[in-house]
Amino acid sequence: MSKEQEKRKELFIKQPVIYDKKGNGHPIDNDVGRLLIQKGDGKVTEQEILLLLRKYNLKDTLILIGNYSRYIYHRNTDHFGKAGHAEEGTGIIVTQFALAYIANLLILSGANNSSQNTLKDDPYSFLALCNIYGNKLISPELEDGKKFDQDSFISFMVRMWYEQMSSVQFNIENLLTRNIVLFDYLAKEIEPKKFAKLSDIFLEENGITIDEYIKIGFGFFAGTRDHSAFRVTYLSNAKIEAFEKIFTEEKVNSFLNILAVNYERFNQFDKQINQGLDPVYTKNRFNPLFTYPVIKEKEVNGDDIYIIPNIAAFAYKTFGGLFWWFNNYFEQVDNKKKLHLNFREFFGNNIFEEYVGLILKEIYGEQNVSPEIIYSKQNNRFTDWQVFKENKCYLFEVKANQFALLSRQTGNLETIVNSELKKVVDAIIETYKNIQDINKFEELARFRGKEIIPIIVFLEIPLVSSDLYEENINALLAEKEKKENLVGLKNFKYHLLNIDELELYSSVKDEIDIEKVFNAVKGDRSQGFTSYISKINDEKPLHNEYLDKIYEDFFSEYIIDPKR
Repeated sequence: MSKEQEKRKELFIKQPVIYDKKGNGHPIDNDVGRLLIQKGDGKVTEQEILLLLRKYNLKDTLILIGNYSRYIYHRNTDHFGKAGHAEEGTGIIVTQFALAYIANLLILSGANNSSQNTLKDDPYSFLALCNIYGNKLISPELEDGKKFDQDSFISFMVRMWYEQMSSVQFNIENLLTRNIVLFDYLAKEIEPKKFAKLSDIFLEENGITIDEYIKIGFGFFAGTRDHSAFRVTYLSNAKIEAFEKIFTEEKVNSFLNILAVNYERFNQFDKQINQGLDPVYTKNRFNPLFTYPVIKEKEVNGDDIYIIPNIAAFAYKTFGGLFWWFNNYFEQVDNKKKLHLNFREFFGNNIFEEYVGLILKEIYGEQNVSPEIIYSKQNNRFTDWQVFKENKCYLFEVKANQFALLSRQTGNLETIVNSELKKVVDAIIETYKNIQDINKFEELARFRGKEIIPIIVFLEIPLVSSDLYEENINALLAEKEKKENLVGLKNFKYHLLNIDELELYSSVKDEIDIEKVFNAVKGDRSQGFTSYISKINDEKPLHNEYLDKIYEDFFSEYIIDPKR
Protein backbone atom coordinates (compact mmCIF):
# COMPACT_ATOMS: atom_id res chain seq x y z
CA MET A 1 0.00 0.00 0.00
CA SER A 2 1.43 3.41 -0.98
CA LYS A 3 1.86 6.25 1.52
CA GLU A 4 -1.02 8.09 -0.11
CA GLN A 5 -3.27 5.04 0.26
CA GLU A 6 -2.21 4.57 3.90
CA LYS A 7 -2.94 8.23 4.60
CA ARG A 8 -6.36 7.98 2.95
CA LYS A 9 -7.17 4.85 4.98
CA GLU A 10 -6.10 6.54 8.23
CA LEU A 11 -8.29 9.54 7.45
CA PHE A 12 -11.15 7.23 6.50
CA ILE A 13 -11.04 5.48 9.87
CA LYS A 14 -11.24 8.84 11.67
CA GLN A 15 -14.03 10.15 9.45
CA PRO A 16 -15.42 7.63 6.96
CA VAL A 17 -16.20 9.04 3.53
CA ILE A 18 -17.08 7.77 0.09
CA TYR A 19 -15.63 9.46 -2.96
CA ASP A 20 -17.54 10.55 -6.02
CA LYS A 21 -16.19 10.37 -9.55
CA LYS A 22 -14.60 13.80 -9.20
CA GLY A 23 -12.61 12.74 -6.15
CA ASN A 24 -14.71 14.64 -3.64
CA GLY A 25 -15.18 12.92 -0.29
CA HIS A 26 -18.62 12.69 1.30
CA PRO A 27 -18.85 11.83 5.04
CA ILE A 28 -20.82 8.73 5.96
CA ASP A 29 -22.01 7.17 9.21
CA ASN A 30 -19.16 5.74 11.34
CA ASP A 31 -20.77 2.31 11.71
CA VAL A 32 -21.41 2.06 7.97
CA GLY A 33 -17.83 3.15 7.34
CA ARG A 34 -16.46 0.55 9.74
CA LEU A 35 -18.10 -2.27 7.77
CA LEU A 36 -16.98 -0.73 4.51
CA ILE A 37 -13.30 -0.30 5.39
CA GLN A 38 -12.57 -2.90 8.07
CA LYS A 39 -14.31 -5.84 6.48
CA GLY A 40 -12.96 -7.58 3.40
CA ASP A 41 -15.07 -8.69 0.48
CA GLY A 42 -17.53 -11.34 1.60
CA LYS A 43 -16.80 -10.76 5.29
CA VAL A 44 -19.84 -8.75 6.40
CA THR A 45 -22.42 -10.99 8.06
CA GLU A 46 -26.18 -10.78 8.29
CA GLN A 47 -25.89 -10.18 12.02
CA GLU A 48 -23.67 -7.13 11.48
CA ILE A 49 -26.20 -5.65 9.05
CA LEU A 50 -28.99 -6.24 11.58
CA LEU A 51 -27.03 -4.47 14.33
CA LEU A 52 -26.26 -1.56 12.03
CA LEU A 53 -29.85 -1.05 10.87
CA ARG A 54 -31.31 -1.26 14.36
CA LYS A 55 -30.39 2.33 15.18
CA TYR A 56 -32.38 3.89 12.33
CA ASN A 57 -35.97 5.12 12.41
CA LEU A 58 -38.05 2.24 11.07
CA LYS A 59 -40.90 4.03 9.32
CA ASP A 60 -38.79 6.83 7.83
CA THR A 61 -36.19 4.40 6.50
CA LEU A 62 -38.80 2.05 5.01
CA ILE A 63 -40.37 4.96 3.15
CA LEU A 64 -36.92 6.11 2.02
CA ILE A 65 -36.21 2.63 0.63
CA GLY A 66 -39.60 2.67 -1.06
CA ASN A 67 -38.80 6.03 -2.65
CA TYR A 68 -35.52 4.71 -4.05
CA SER A 69 -37.31 1.63 -5.35
CA ARG A 70 -40.13 3.51 -7.06
CA TYR A 71 -37.67 5.95 -8.67
CA ILE A 72 -35.74 3.03 -10.15
CA TYR A 73 -38.87 1.22 -11.27
CA HIS A 74 -40.75 4.11 -12.82
CA ARG A 75 -38.18 6.75 -13.75
CA ASN A 76 -34.74 5.25 -14.12
CA THR A 77 -33.30 5.81 -17.60
CA ASP A 78 -29.91 4.07 -17.43
CA HIS A 79 -29.21 0.62 -18.87
CA PHE A 80 -30.20 -1.18 -15.65
CA GLY A 81 -33.83 -0.25 -16.27
CA LYS A 82 -36.29 -1.30 -13.56
CA ALA A 83 -33.76 -3.66 -11.95
CA GLY A 84 -31.26 -1.13 -10.64
CA HIS A 85 -29.64 2.28 -10.94
CA ALA A 86 -26.06 3.47 -11.16
CA GLU A 87 -25.95 6.60 -8.98
CA GLU A 88 -24.50 9.34 -11.15
CA GLY A 89 -22.11 10.95 -8.68
CA THR A 90 -20.46 7.85 -7.22
CA GLY A 91 -21.26 5.13 -9.74
CA ILE A 92 -22.55 2.93 -6.90
CA ILE A 93 -25.14 0.48 -8.21
CA VAL A 94 -28.39 0.30 -6.24
CA THR A 95 -30.48 -2.77 -7.17
CA GLN A 96 -34.09 -3.58 -6.38
CA PHE A 97 -33.03 -6.82 -4.71
CA ALA A 98 -30.55 -4.95 -2.47
CA LEU A 99 -33.27 -2.48 -1.48
CA ALA A 100 -35.67 -5.33 -0.70
CA TYR A 101 -32.96 -7.09 1.37
CA ILE A 102 -32.19 -3.94 3.39
CA ALA A 103 -35.91 -3.37 4.02
CA ASN A 104 -36.27 -7.00 5.13
CA LEU A 105 -33.39 -6.80 7.62
CA LEU A 106 -34.44 -3.35 8.82
CA ILE A 107 -37.78 -4.81 9.96
CA LEU A 108 -36.04 -7.80 11.58
CA SER A 109 -33.43 -5.63 13.30
CA GLY A 110 -35.69 -4.36 16.07
CA ALA A 111 -35.61 -0.78 14.76
CA ASN A 112 -38.51 1.41 15.89
CA ASN A 113 -40.09 4.76 15.14
CA SER A 114 -38.69 6.63 18.14
CA SER A 115 -35.12 6.82 16.83
CA GLN A 116 -33.85 10.22 15.68
CA ASN A 117 -31.33 8.56 13.36
CA THR A 118 -32.45 8.73 9.76
CA LEU A 119 -30.88 7.94 6.42
CA LYS A 120 -33.27 10.39 4.78
CA ASP A 121 -30.79 13.23 5.25
CA ASP A 122 -27.71 11.03 4.78
CA PRO A 123 -27.87 9.73 1.20
CA TYR A 124 -24.20 8.80 1.00
CA SER A 125 -24.45 6.46 3.99
CA PHE A 126 -27.40 4.83 2.29
CA LEU A 127 -25.42 4.42 -0.93
CA ALA A 128 -22.55 2.93 1.08
CA LEU A 129 -24.99 0.48 2.65
CA CYS A 130 -26.12 -0.64 -0.81
CA ASN A 131 -22.46 -1.01 -1.79
CA ILE A 132 -21.87 -3.24 1.24
CA TYR A 133 -24.72 -5.49 0.07
CA GLY A 134 -23.21 -5.79 -3.40
CA ASN A 135 -19.54 -6.20 -2.50
CA LYS A 136 -19.04 -6.98 1.17
CA LEU A 137 -21.90 -9.23 2.24
CA ILE A 138 -21.01 -12.86 2.79
CA SER A 139 -21.65 -15.23 -0.14
CA PRO A 140 -20.29 -18.66 -1.18
CA GLU A 141 -18.26 -17.24 -4.09
CA LEU A 142 -16.29 -14.97 -1.76
CA GLU A 143 -15.27 -17.65 0.73
CA ASP A 144 -11.50 -17.98 1.06
CA GLY A 145 -9.99 -20.64 -1.20
CA LYS A 146 -13.30 -21.51 -2.81
CA LYS A 147 -12.76 -23.43 -6.05
CA PHE A 148 -14.96 -22.06 -8.84
CA ASP A 149 -15.68 -24.91 -11.27
CA GLN A 150 -18.66 -25.83 -13.49
CA ASP A 151 -20.68 -27.04 -10.49
CA SER A 152 -19.98 -23.75 -8.71
CA PHE A 153 -20.97 -21.87 -11.86
CA ILE A 154 -24.37 -23.60 -11.99
CA SER A 155 -24.94 -22.90 -8.31
CA PHE A 156 -23.92 -19.26 -8.76
CA MET A 157 -26.10 -18.72 -11.84
CA VAL A 158 -29.20 -20.22 -10.19
CA ARG A 159 -28.77 -17.97 -7.15
CA MET A 160 -28.00 -14.97 -9.36
CA TRP A 161 -31.19 -15.69 -11.32
CA TYR A 162 -33.15 -15.81 -8.08
CA GLU A 163 -31.50 -12.66 -6.76
CA GLN A 164 -31.54 -10.44 -9.82
CA MET A 165 -33.48 -11.87 -12.72
CA SER A 166 -36.61 -13.68 -11.62
CA SER A 167 -38.10 -11.12 -9.30
CA VAL A 168 -37.10 -7.81 -10.88
CA GLN A 169 -36.31 -8.28 -14.57
CA PHE A 170 -39.77 -9.37 -15.61
CA ASN A 171 -42.15 -7.83 -18.11
CA ILE A 172 -44.85 -6.32 -15.89
CA GLU A 173 -47.48 -6.19 -18.65
CA ASN A 174 -46.96 -9.84 -19.62
CA LEU A 175 -46.80 -11.03 -15.99
CA LEU A 176 -50.02 -9.20 -15.19
CA THR A 177 -51.85 -10.28 -18.32
CA ARG A 178 -50.69 -13.90 -18.08
CA ASN A 179 -52.24 -14.12 -14.63
CA ILE A 180 -55.43 -12.42 -15.80
CA VAL A 181 -55.82 -15.16 -18.42
CA LEU A 182 -54.77 -17.99 -16.07
CA PHE A 183 -56.82 -17.06 -13.02
CA ASP A 184 -59.49 -14.58 -14.11
CA TYR A 185 -60.44 -16.18 -17.43
CA LEU A 186 -59.41 -19.85 -17.65
CA ALA A 187 -60.02 -20.57 -13.95
CA LYS A 188 -63.65 -19.56 -14.47
CA GLU A 189 -64.07 -21.75 -17.55
CA ILE A 190 -62.37 -24.98 -16.46
CA GLU A 191 -64.19 -27.02 -13.81
CA PRO A 192 -62.00 -28.86 -11.26
CA LYS A 193 -63.10 -32.33 -10.15
CA LYS A 194 -61.61 -32.39 -6.64
CA PHE A 195 -62.48 -28.91 -5.36
CA ALA A 196 -64.63 -25.88 -6.15
CA LYS A 197 -63.86 -23.44 -8.94
CA LEU A 198 -60.79 -21.37 -8.12
CA SER A 199 -62.66 -18.12 -8.77
CA ASP A 200 -65.37 -19.14 -6.28
CA ILE A 201 -62.80 -20.10 -3.63
CA PHE A 202 -60.99 -16.78 -3.96
CA LEU A 203 -64.20 -14.76 -3.63
CA GLU A 204 -65.41 -16.75 -0.63
CA GLU A 205 -62.09 -16.46 1.20
CA ASN A 206 -61.30 -12.82 0.43
CA GLY A 207 -64.58 -11.02 -0.20
CA ILE A 208 -63.42 -9.76 -3.60
CA THR A 209 -63.21 -11.36 -7.03
CA ILE A 210 -59.91 -12.00 -8.79
CA ASP A 211 -60.90 -9.30 -11.28
CA GLU A 212 -61.36 -6.80 -8.44
CA TYR A 213 -58.13 -7.91 -6.75
CA ILE A 214 -56.10 -7.27 -9.91
CA LYS A 215 -57.70 -3.88 -10.58
CA ILE A 216 -57.22 -2.69 -7.00
CA GLY A 217 -53.62 -3.90 -7.17
CA PHE A 218 -53.12 -1.96 -10.36
CA GLY A 219 -54.58 1.13 -8.70
CA PHE A 220 -51.93 0.98 -5.97
CA PHE A 221 -49.22 0.10 -8.50
CA ALA A 222 -50.08 3.18 -10.59
CA GLY A 223 -49.90 5.24 -7.39
CA THR A 224 -46.33 4.14 -6.69
CA ARG A 225 -45.14 6.54 -9.37
CA ASP A 226 -45.62 9.27 -6.77
CA HIS A 227 -45.99 7.58 -3.36
CA SER A 228 -44.49 4.83 -1.21
CA ALA A 229 -47.06 5.09 1.58
CA PHE A 230 -50.85 5.07 1.29
CA ARG A 231 -54.05 5.18 3.27
CA VAL A 232 -57.11 3.16 2.28
CA THR A 233 -58.76 6.39 1.18
CA TYR A 234 -56.14 6.81 -1.58
CA LEU A 235 -58.29 4.52 -3.74
CA SER A 236 -61.65 4.64 -1.97
CA ASN A 237 -61.78 8.42 -2.54
CA ALA A 238 -60.52 8.18 -6.13
CA LYS A 239 -62.87 9.55 -8.77
CA ILE A 240 -62.69 6.87 -11.44
CA GLU A 241 -66.22 6.27 -12.63
CA ALA A 242 -65.65 2.84 -14.17
CA PHE A 243 -64.08 1.56 -10.92
CA GLU A 244 -66.48 3.25 -8.51
CA LYS A 245 -67.92 -0.09 -7.36
CA ILE A 246 -64.46 -1.66 -7.06
CA PHE A 247 -62.48 1.03 -5.25
CA THR A 248 -64.70 0.95 -2.17
CA GLU A 249 -63.22 1.09 1.32
CA GLU A 250 -64.48 -2.42 2.06
CA LYS A 251 -62.93 -3.95 -1.07
CA VAL A 252 -59.67 -2.05 -0.73
CA ASN A 253 -59.39 -3.36 2.85
CA SER A 254 -60.10 -6.88 1.56
CA PHE A 255 -57.25 -6.48 -0.93
CA LEU A 256 -54.88 -5.24 1.77
CA ASN A 257 -55.82 -8.15 4.03
CA ILE A 258 -54.25 -10.44 1.42
CA LEU A 259 -50.97 -8.57 0.94
CA ALA A 260 -50.34 -6.46 4.05
CA VAL A 261 -48.97 -7.47 7.46
CA ASN A 262 -47.72 -5.62 10.52
CA TYR A 263 -44.15 -5.85 11.78
CA GLU A 264 -44.88 -8.68 14.21
CA ARG A 265 -46.45 -10.92 11.56
CA PHE A 266 -43.63 -10.08 9.14
CA ASN A 267 -41.04 -11.21 11.71
CA GLN A 268 -42.95 -14.41 12.46
CA PHE A 269 -43.17 -15.31 8.78
CA ASP A 270 -39.48 -14.61 8.23
CA LYS A 271 -38.54 -16.87 11.12
CA GLN A 272 -40.83 -19.61 9.84
CA ILE A 273 -39.41 -19.57 6.31
CA ASN A 274 -35.70 -18.79 6.90
CA GLN A 275 -34.84 -20.39 10.24
CA GLY A 276 -33.01 -23.35 8.68
CA LEU A 277 -31.08 -21.37 6.06
CA ASP A 278 -27.27 -21.40 6.26
CA PRO A 279 -26.18 -17.75 6.94
CA VAL A 280 -23.74 -17.95 4.02
CA TYR A 281 -26.80 -17.70 1.75
CA THR A 282 -28.15 -14.56 3.40
CA LYS A 283 -28.17 -12.65 0.09
CA ASN A 284 -30.68 -15.20 -1.17
CA ARG A 285 -32.77 -15.53 1.99
CA PHE A 286 -36.48 -15.67 1.20
CA ASN A 287 -37.74 -12.13 1.59
CA PRO A 288 -41.23 -11.93 3.14
CA LEU A 289 -41.81 -8.85 0.99
CA PHE A 290 -42.36 -11.26 -1.90
CA THR A 291 -45.31 -12.70 0.04
CA TYR A 292 -46.42 -9.64 1.99
CA PRO A 293 -45.20 -6.64 -0.03
CA VAL A 294 -47.19 -4.09 2.00
CA ILE A 295 -46.32 -3.14 5.59
CA LYS A 296 -49.15 -2.01 7.85
CA GLU A 297 -48.04 0.82 10.12
CA LYS A 298 -50.18 2.34 12.88
CA GLU A 299 -50.09 6.14 12.94
CA VAL A 300 -50.07 8.14 16.21
CA ASN A 301 -53.68 9.22 15.59
CA GLY A 302 -54.73 5.59 15.21
CA ASP A 303 -55.04 5.56 11.41
CA ASP A 304 -53.39 2.80 9.41
CA ILE A 305 -50.79 3.70 6.83
CA TYR A 306 -49.60 1.15 4.28
CA ILE A 307 -45.97 1.26 3.13
CA ILE A 308 -44.70 -0.38 -0.06
CA PRO A 309 -40.92 -0.67 0.52
CA ASN A 310 -40.16 -2.34 -2.81
CA ILE A 311 -42.12 -1.79 -6.02
CA ALA A 312 -40.67 -4.84 -7.79
CA ALA A 313 -41.73 -7.11 -4.91
CA PHE A 314 -45.20 -5.55 -4.91
CA ALA A 315 -45.68 -6.05 -8.66
CA TYR A 316 -44.22 -9.57 -8.64
CA LYS A 317 -46.40 -10.74 -5.75
CA THR A 318 -49.60 -8.88 -6.60
CA PHE A 319 -49.72 -9.87 -10.26
CA GLY A 320 -47.66 -13.06 -10.23
CA GLY A 321 -48.50 -14.56 -6.85
CA LEU A 322 -51.98 -15.97 -7.39
CA PHE A 323 -50.61 -19.48 -8.00
CA TRP A 324 -48.98 -19.44 -4.56
CA TRP A 325 -52.07 -17.97 -2.91
CA PHE A 326 -54.06 -21.01 -4.05
CA ASN A 327 -51.24 -23.44 -3.25
CA ASN A 328 -50.97 -22.09 0.30
CA TYR A 329 -54.75 -22.07 0.70
CA PHE A 330 -55.02 -25.77 -0.16
CA GLU A 331 -52.06 -26.61 2.09
CA GLN A 332 -53.77 -24.92 5.03
CA VAL A 333 -57.31 -26.23 4.57
CA ASP A 334 -56.49 -29.88 3.92
CA ASN A 335 -52.85 -30.78 4.17
CA LYS A 336 -53.55 -34.44 5.04
CA LYS A 337 -55.35 -35.04 1.76
CA LYS A 338 -52.60 -33.22 -0.13
CA LEU A 339 -55.11 -30.98 -1.88
CA HIS A 340 -52.32 -28.59 -2.81
CA LEU A 341 -50.85 -31.37 -4.95
CA ASN A 342 -54.25 -31.85 -6.60
CA PHE A 343 -54.33 -28.12 -7.25
CA ARG A 344 -50.87 -28.17 -8.82
CA GLU A 345 -51.86 -31.08 -11.04
CA PHE A 346 -55.07 -29.34 -12.08
CA PHE A 347 -53.24 -26.09 -12.76
CA GLY A 348 -50.51 -27.75 -14.83
CA ASN A 349 -52.62 -30.22 -16.80
CA ASN A 350 -55.57 -27.94 -17.43
CA ILE A 351 -55.11 -24.21 -16.90
CA PHE A 352 -51.43 -23.79 -17.81
CA GLU A 353 -51.64 -26.26 -20.68
CA GLU A 354 -54.62 -24.39 -22.13
CA TYR A 355 -52.78 -21.08 -21.71
CA VAL A 356 -49.78 -22.32 -23.70
CA GLY A 357 -52.21 -23.33 -26.44
CA LEU A 358 -53.56 -19.78 -26.60
CA ILE A 359 -50.03 -18.39 -26.97
CA LEU A 360 -49.22 -20.92 -29.71
CA LYS A 361 -52.38 -20.01 -31.62
CA GLU A 362 -51.37 -16.35 -31.57
CA ILE A 363 -47.90 -17.22 -32.87
CA TYR A 364 -48.73 -19.85 -35.49
CA GLY A 365 -52.41 -19.27 -36.25
CA GLU A 366 -55.27 -21.26 -34.73
CA GLN A 367 -55.69 -23.41 -37.85
CA ASN A 368 -52.11 -24.73 -37.51
CA VAL A 369 -52.30 -25.72 -33.83
CA SER A 370 -53.73 -29.08 -32.75
CA PRO A 371 -54.40 -30.35 -29.21
CA GLU A 372 -53.26 -33.53 -27.49
CA ILE A 373 -54.02 -36.84 -29.25
CA ILE A 374 -55.18 -39.96 -27.40
CA TYR A 375 -53.82 -43.10 -29.04
CA SER A 376 -53.29 -46.85 -28.47
CA LYS A 377 -55.40 -49.27 -26.44
CA GLN A 378 -53.72 -47.91 -23.32
CA ASN A 379 -55.03 -44.41 -24.10
CA ASN A 380 -51.56 -42.91 -24.30
CA ARG A 381 -51.32 -39.14 -24.71
CA PHE A 382 -49.31 -37.63 -27.55
CA THR A 383 -47.82 -34.24 -26.61
CA ASP A 384 -50.01 -31.39 -25.43
CA TRP A 385 -49.89 -29.31 -28.61
CA GLN A 386 -48.71 -29.87 -32.18
CA VAL A 387 -47.95 -27.16 -34.72
CA PHE A 388 -47.66 -27.98 -38.43
CA LYS A 389 -45.64 -25.55 -40.54
CA GLU A 390 -44.72 -26.65 -44.07
CA ASN A 391 -42.75 -29.90 -43.70
CA LYS A 392 -42.08 -29.35 -40.01
CA CYS A 393 -44.03 -30.40 -36.96
CA TYR A 394 -43.32 -28.70 -33.64
CA LEU A 395 -44.31 -30.85 -30.68
CA PHE A 396 -44.97 -28.76 -27.57
CA GLU A 397 -45.04 -30.56 -24.22
CA VAL A 398 -46.22 -28.36 -21.33
CA LYS A 399 -44.98 -28.66 -17.74
CA ALA A 400 -45.84 -26.17 -14.98
CA ASN A 401 -42.56 -26.89 -13.19
CA GLN A 402 -40.69 -24.42 -10.99
CA PHE A 403 -37.57 -24.83 -8.87
CA ALA A 404 -38.27 -25.29 -5.18
CA LEU A 405 -37.34 -22.38 -2.91
CA LEU A 406 -34.30 -24.09 -1.36
CA SER A 407 -32.88 -24.89 -4.80
CA ARG A 408 -33.21 -21.24 -5.85
CA GLN A 409 -31.71 -19.96 -2.60
CA THR A 410 -28.71 -22.24 -2.32
CA GLY A 411 -28.13 -23.48 -5.86
CA ASN A 412 -27.22 -26.80 -4.24
CA LEU A 413 -26.20 -28.94 -7.21
CA GLU A 414 -27.14 -32.26 -5.62
CA THR A 415 -30.68 -31.00 -4.97
CA ILE A 416 -30.93 -29.46 -8.43
CA VAL A 417 -29.86 -32.68 -10.15
CA ASN A 418 -31.75 -35.17 -7.99
CA SER A 419 -34.97 -33.19 -7.69
CA GLU A 420 -35.35 -30.39 -10.22
CA LEU A 421 -33.54 -31.77 -13.27
CA LYS A 422 -35.09 -35.21 -12.88
CA LYS A 423 -38.46 -33.58 -13.59
CA VAL A 424 -36.99 -32.02 -16.72
CA VAL A 425 -35.58 -35.39 -17.76
CA ASP A 426 -38.96 -37.06 -17.19
CA ALA A 427 -40.53 -34.56 -19.59
CA ILE A 428 -37.81 -35.23 -22.17
CA ILE A 429 -38.34 -38.99 -21.89
CA GLU A 430 -42.10 -38.58 -22.24
CA THR A 431 -41.57 -36.64 -25.47
CA TYR A 432 -38.96 -39.15 -26.68
CA LYS A 433 -41.40 -42.04 -26.20
CA ASN A 434 -44.14 -40.14 -28.04
CA ILE A 435 -41.87 -39.69 -31.05
CA GLN A 436 -40.83 -43.35 -30.96
CA ASP A 437 -44.51 -44.27 -31.22
CA ILE A 438 -45.09 -42.35 -34.47
CA ASN A 439 -44.24 -45.35 -36.65
CA LYS A 440 -46.04 -47.82 -34.37
CA PHE A 441 -49.58 -46.42 -34.24
CA GLU A 442 -51.85 -45.40 -37.11
CA GLU A 443 -53.39 -42.61 -35.04
CA LEU A 444 -50.01 -40.89 -35.39
CA ALA A 445 -49.56 -41.45 -39.13
CA ARG A 446 -49.90 -37.73 -39.93
CA PHE A 447 -46.54 -37.10 -38.24
CA ARG A 448 -44.61 -39.51 -40.46
CA GLY A 449 -42.22 -37.95 -42.93
CA LYS A 450 -42.23 -34.65 -41.05
CA GLU A 451 -39.23 -32.95 -39.49
CA ILE A 452 -40.09 -33.34 -35.81
CA ILE A 453 -38.97 -30.52 -33.50
CA PRO A 454 -39.76 -31.26 -29.82
CA ILE A 455 -40.05 -28.28 -27.46
CA ILE A 456 -40.86 -28.44 -23.75
CA VAL A 457 -42.41 -25.33 -22.18
CA PHE A 458 -42.00 -24.76 -18.43
CA LEU A 459 -43.62 -22.27 -16.09
CA GLU A 460 -40.40 -20.96 -14.53
CA ILE A 461 -37.09 -22.82 -14.39
CA PRO A 462 -33.92 -20.73 -14.04
CA LEU A 463 -32.10 -20.33 -17.37
CA VAL A 464 -33.67 -23.49 -18.79
CA SER A 465 -33.30 -22.40 -22.43
CA SER A 466 -29.52 -22.10 -22.04
CA ASP A 467 -27.04 -24.98 -21.97
CA LEU A 468 -26.34 -24.44 -18.26
CA TYR A 469 -27.63 -27.88 -17.26
CA GLU A 470 -26.79 -29.72 -20.50
CA GLU A 471 -24.00 -31.84 -19.05
CA ASN A 472 -26.11 -32.87 -16.05
CA ILE A 473 -29.20 -33.61 -18.14
CA ASN A 474 -27.18 -35.68 -20.62
CA ALA A 475 -25.74 -37.74 -17.76
CA LEU A 476 -29.24 -38.44 -16.43
CA LEU A 477 -30.47 -39.36 -19.93
CA ALA A 478 -27.54 -41.75 -20.45
CA GLU A 479 -28.33 -43.38 -17.12
CA LYS A 480 -32.00 -43.79 -18.09
CA GLU A 481 -31.09 -45.13 -21.54
CA LYS A 482 -28.99 -47.86 -20.02
CA LYS A 483 -31.38 -48.68 -17.20
CA GLU A 484 -34.60 -48.77 -19.28
CA ASN A 485 -33.09 -49.75 -22.66
CA LEU A 486 -34.29 -46.54 -24.32
CA VAL A 487 -32.04 -46.72 -27.38
CA GLY A 488 -30.88 -43.33 -28.63
CA LEU A 489 -32.19 -41.36 -25.65
CA LYS A 490 -28.85 -39.79 -24.74
CA ASN A 491 -28.57 -38.38 -28.28
CA PHE A 492 -32.20 -37.24 -28.46
CA LYS A 493 -32.54 -33.65 -29.71
CA TYR A 494 -34.94 -31.38 -27.83
CA HIS A 495 -35.41 -27.73 -26.84
CA LEU A 496 -36.42 -26.23 -23.50
CA LEU A 497 -37.81 -22.80 -22.63
CA ASN A 498 -39.99 -20.92 -20.15
CA ILE A 499 -43.41 -19.52 -20.95
CA ASP A 500 -42.24 -15.89 -20.81
CA GLU A 501 -39.71 -16.65 -23.56
CA LEU A 502 -42.36 -18.27 -25.74
CA GLU A 503 -44.62 -15.25 -25.23
CA LEU A 504 -41.90 -12.84 -26.35
CA TYR A 505 -40.95 -14.96 -29.38
CA SER A 506 -44.20 -13.65 -30.88
CA SER A 507 -42.38 -10.39 -31.73
CA VAL A 508 -40.04 -12.12 -34.19
CA LYS A 509 -42.23 -15.02 -35.35
CA ASP A 510 -42.18 -13.73 -38.95
CA GLU A 511 -38.41 -13.11 -38.98
CA ILE A 512 -36.96 -16.35 -37.61
CA ASP A 513 -38.08 -19.91 -36.89
CA ILE A 514 -37.95 -20.77 -33.22
CA GLU A 515 -35.50 -23.67 -33.66
CA LYS A 516 -33.04 -21.27 -35.30
CA VAL A 517 -33.13 -19.17 -32.15
CA PHE A 518 -32.27 -22.24 -30.05
CA ASN A 519 -29.44 -23.15 -32.43
CA ALA A 520 -28.06 -19.60 -32.39
CA VAL A 521 -27.73 -19.41 -28.61
CA LYS A 522 -26.60 -22.99 -28.04
CA GLY A 523 -23.16 -23.01 -26.47
CA ASP A 524 -23.00 -19.20 -26.41
CA ARG A 525 -23.08 -17.95 -22.83
CA SER A 526 -22.83 -14.35 -23.95
CA GLN A 527 -26.50 -14.34 -24.97
CA GLY A 528 -29.73 -16.11 -24.14
CA PHE A 529 -33.03 -16.77 -25.88
CA THR A 530 -34.55 -13.40 -25.00
CA SER A 531 -31.44 -11.31 -25.67
CA TYR A 532 -31.04 -12.96 -29.08
CA ILE A 533 -34.61 -12.30 -30.20
CA SER A 534 -34.18 -8.73 -28.93
CA LYS A 535 -31.35 -8.33 -31.44
CA ILE A 536 -33.54 -9.79 -34.17
CA ASN A 537 -36.17 -7.22 -33.16
CA ASP A 538 -33.62 -4.37 -33.45
CA GLU A 539 -33.64 -3.96 -29.65
CA LYS A 540 -37.23 -2.71 -29.75
CA PRO A 541 -39.49 -3.81 -26.88
CA LEU A 542 -40.67 -7.41 -27.24
CA HIS A 543 -44.37 -8.09 -26.92
CA ASN A 544 -47.14 -10.59 -27.57
CA GLU A 545 -50.17 -9.46 -29.57
CA TYR A 546 -52.59 -11.74 -27.73
CA LEU A 547 -51.46 -10.49 -24.33
CA ASP A 548 -51.45 -6.89 -25.53
CA LYS A 549 -55.10 -7.18 -26.51
CA ILE A 550 -56.08 -8.83 -23.21
CA TYR A 551 -54.21 -6.10 -21.31
CA GLU A 552 -55.92 -3.27 -23.17
CA ASP A 553 -59.38 -4.85 -22.92
CA PHE A 554 -59.02 -5.48 -19.18
CA PHE A 555 -58.12 -1.86 -18.45
CA SER A 556 -60.11 -0.25 -21.27
CA GLU A 557 -62.29 1.70 -18.83
CA TYR A 558 -59.41 2.94 -16.69
CA ILE A 559 -59.15 6.71 -16.82
CA ILE A 560 -55.36 6.62 -17.23
CA ASP A 561 -53.35 4.79 -19.84
CA PRO A 562 -52.60 1.38 -18.24
CA LYS A 563 -49.16 1.25 -19.89
CA ARG A 564 -48.15 4.66 -18.62
